[in-house]
Amino acid sequence: MNQLIIEYKTQDPIRSLVENALHKEERMLEMGIKHKAELLKRYEEKYNIPSKVFFEKMENGEMGDDFDFIGWAGEYEILQRLKLKLKNLMEIKICS
Repeated sequence: MNQLIIEYKTQDPIRSLVENALHKEERMLEMGIKHKAELLKRYEEKYNIPSKVFFEKMENGEMGDDFDFIGWAGEYEILQRLKLKLKNLMEIKICS
């Protein structure tokens, strides 16, 4: 487990500032995930294949280098990164 200790000199409630920043980041990540999921759904409907299956085939070189496929793979990778960031963010615990 990693720890981060924040020291501050003022009497202002830094805890609420940090909590608010974390909540804002959480909302932004959730919005990004929702947006990327909507984009992927369009590709899935267009090509009638789930993104996960498509991406596995793309990684194995089975899909070619069509412009749509490259965009789809990029959006899928971004979605996975956003999900990981959100998971890591949700694991943060603020201690007093």
